[in-house]
Amino acid sequence: MHLDPAGITENEFPYAKGDAFDVAVTIRHLLGSLLFEIACITFFAGE
Repeated sequence: MHLDPAGITENEFPYAKGDAFDVAVTIRHLLGSLLFEIACITFFAGE
């Protein structure tokens, strides 16, 4: 099953188009990466 972050965002905010839409997707990608990095660092630091 393939999850498309852009598709998910578009479904949640059907009226968000253009620049605001791109910014929302970018922020979501950055937050996802940041949370993943923090989780990894915390996990390995706790070893």
